[in-house]
Amino acid sequence: MTTDNDYSNNNLEGADFKKKDLYMANFHSSNMKNTNLRACKANHACFVKTDLTGADFTGAKLKGANFKGANLTNVDFTSSNIEGAKFDGAITNGANFKGANVKKAKNLTIP
Repeated sequence: MTTDNDYSNNNLEGADFKKKDLYMANFHSSNMKNTNLRACKANHACFVKTDLTGADFTGAKLKGANFKGANLTNVDFTSSNIEGAKFDGAITNGANFKGANVKKAKNLTIP
């Protein structure tokens, strides 16, 4: 099933999704290095196996998002809401979770 929010298997490096509505968007296996996702609304979005190295999620709404197997190296989650998000096998080296709501986040390792 393809939707308007299906960005799977794409090269989105450096893309600007600032303040975009990305509810249930699918970014599975995409390259999203250095992507601007500040204040986006991506509740229940799929970032499975996505390379988000250096991405900025400052103030983003990511409740229930799936980051399973994602590369989150140096990602900025400052003041974001990642309540209930899934982080099974995600790489979080250098990621910033300052002020983030991590309540009920699953398998999250905060560096």
